[in-house]
Amino acid sequence: MANNEVKNEQVEEVNASNVTNENVAVSDAKANKVETKKADKKQDNKKAKKVKENKPSAVAKTMSELKKVSWPSFGQVVKQTSVVIVVALVFLLVIFGLDRLCSWLIGLICG
Repeated sequence: MANNEVKNEQVEEVNASNVTNENVAVSDAKANKVETKKADKKQDNKKAKKVKENKPSAVAKTMSELKKVSWPSFGQVVKQTSVVIVVALVFLLVIFGLDRLCSWLIGLICG
């Protein structure tokens, strides 16, 4: 029976060492996963910073677009403004004349 007791103790020791080795292996695997995730996050952060650095600001975009605009000369602006004023005065006179004509006709009919 002493042989059996020794064998049982040895089996228990082997089982205990296997469990310990498995726990160590599992904890090592978890640690590797954590380290991998941290490394991935660092790389993602670096990529994000590079993208942000390469991205021009809104002011820079606006300025580059304004450089592409074909601006009219001062003479063109004056001519176009005068045309708008003349057309507005012509419509003012036409509407004023139609209003006076309608007022005169209503005065003849009703009055």
